[in-house]
Order: sequence, then structure tokens, then C-alpha cells
Amino acid sequence: MEGSLKTEDLEAMRQAGVDVSLDHQTAPACLTVSANGKTVRDRNNYVFAPGEQCYILGKPGFIPGRCAYWEVGLGDDKVGIKESWWVGVACGSFSRQEEVKPCNENGLRLNMTPDIKLPALPRPQTLGVYLDYDKGELSFISVEDMRRIVTVATVFTGEVFPLFNPGIGDRAPMRILDVVTQNECLNVPDMIEDPKSTTPTMNTFPPDSKHPNNETSKTNHSTVP
Repeated sequence: MEGSLKTEDLEAMRQAGVDVSLDHQTAPACLTVSANGKTVRDRNNYVFAPGEQCYILGKPGFIPGRCAYWEVGLGDDKVGIKESWWVGVACGSFSRQEEVKPCNENGLRLNMTPDIKLPALPRPQTLGVYLDYDKGELSFISVEDMRRIVTVATVFTGEVFPLFNPGIGDRAPMRILDVVTQNECLNVPDMIEDPKSTTPTMNTFPPDSKHPNNETSKTNHSTVP
């Protein structure tokens, strides 16, 4: 469910800020990751093998009793906003070679059953992700326009990790931005969707384009419904 956020609501989420970074050990050959683990993009001139995917996990992982908030940069004024991408969370046993299919039309989509299509415009330039493990809630925030894109209900089991896919072909890389240090779970207003997923992600996908990880593709970027 979509809705505007009050400044104090976003600040409450940011009080649970965590220093998330990309886990180099989970990076597939198709991705390049900065030394500080904060920036990822597709590898230039890389030729994908059939079925090859571009998912990478972040760290730290999260267990019961934790709330966490992190922000992902999806473009800038110089190169524009990314055309497509995936951001979410996954359990440690998630296979990064599994395909998480995007929708075939312009807009945001949740990887849920059944599918949930969300208003596409404006595309977020900075995406906030707020996890409340014990409540089983994951929220996606468009930071610039103070808009809660959606909060979904799910069931977390075991340790879960941030999940990223920068897609292929975009000029803009995907960046994990700095936020404040972890504090505590705070009272954030509920806005829940009913469908459940063990790997809730959000992705965007440009119209009339092929899947970013299509076996015929060469380097290009994508992610988030």
C-alpha cells in the first residue's frame, strides 16, 4: 500500500540505520564490486551464460529481535535514474542463480504471489528499505519524495540478508548509501499488503526490453518493481 510519509516517520526508520555493505564472497562473475563494498554494477562486455543471474547478498545478516534500515542509490543527476534493478532481502540459502522475473511493463513490481504491480512514477532515485524482523514487515521508501511505496508482510525464518541486483546495461551503478548507526526498533506506522514471500524484493523494468539477465544479453543494469 502506498502513502506519504511524515518527516518524523522517516527519521524513526533511520534510527535503525545499519552499515550495510556488499559481500564480495557472494558476487557472481558478471558483477564488479568496489573495494569498500558500497558500489556494484555489471561487468563491461561480459557475455552471460544461459540462465546466469546477477544477484549479490549484502551484510550483515539479520536475526529475530532486529530492525534495520538502509538506503540504496539508484542514479544521480549526471547519468539519470536506473532503468531496472532488484532490491530486497533473502535467506542465506537463497540460490543466486534463481530467476526473479520482472513484469513486462514500465513500473514497480513486488516479487510476491500473486504479483503486485505498483505505481511507477516517479521512479525512486534513493530507495530506503526498512526491515522489522519480529513483525515480519519489509518497507520500501522513495526517500526524495517522502513516499512509502509499499510495506509487505512476510515470514522470516533464520538469518536474512540484504539482496541486490544492479541489472545490466544501465549507465548508473547501484550504491549503498551511508545512514546512521543501528539504534533500536521504533514504532513505525503499519501499511501492510497481504501476500507473503520468503524472498520479498522490489524491482523495476523498462518497457519493451529483455530480461536483464537474458542469456543473450551483454552487460547492462536493472532492479526494483
